[in-house]
Amino acid sequence: MSVSNLVGSFKLEPYPYGFMTNNLDETAEYIYVVGDQLIINEIKTRPTEELHGLRKLGSDKLMLLQGPQGDGESLTEKLDEILQDIQEGATNKAPR
Repeated sequence: MSVSNLVGSFKLEPYPYGFMTNNLDETAEYIYVVGDQLIINEIKTRPTEELHGLRKLGSDKLMLLQGPQGDGESLTEKLDEILQDIQEGATNKAPR
């Protein structure tokens, strides 16, 4: 599955929280939050060449469904955070 397909698989909501478009119970919300985290983990394993267009997939009008523990970041901010984590991981793995 491509990175763009992975991003398209996120469970998204309007950003910032205005009104919730999904009336999910706690179990469904938990499943989506865990699923989104699994998608993030998968994106982080992808080769750098596949990540070049990741920022372009962002939106300041959408956010991941994060539940009450979420940080309230837009999709653009979350994708930037993922790229930063990848960059820091690559830096930490560099030979010394």
